[in-house]
Amino acid sequence: MDMPVKTVSSSEFRKTPQGNLKICKKFYAIGQQQIILTSMNVVEDAVIFRGDLGKINVEAMTILDIGCVIRPCLSSVSPPFEYKGIKIGKCTYIGKYSIISATNIGDYTYIGDNCILVNNE
Repeated sequence: MDMPVKTVSSSEFRKTPQGNLKICKKFYAIGQQQIILTSMNVVEDAVIFRGDLGKINVEAMTILDIGCVIRPCLSSVSPPFEYKGIKIGKCTYIGKYSIISATNIGDYTYIGDNCILVNNE
């Protein structure tokens, strides 16, 4: 399955000074100090990063489509709750309104629209 073609207009996105990261002006990032976005990523409208729960690492050439939620997974089910960090591999597409709560998404992964991924330990 081929990745969908995305056209990016400069009025809706802002670029980093290096010009290699395109981030929508309307995304949400909580705990920004724990969120790492490497080069050539596209972050669409209404994407939510929950960096306050744990470290989030998104590798190169990843597309996060409209309304997806990226959050670290829960590692303990009783209080105090602890979270494991999440790593999303390179060349990954995460579809519209998907919720990702896992520890690792591999390289070259296609996750469709309206998916829920949870680490089940």
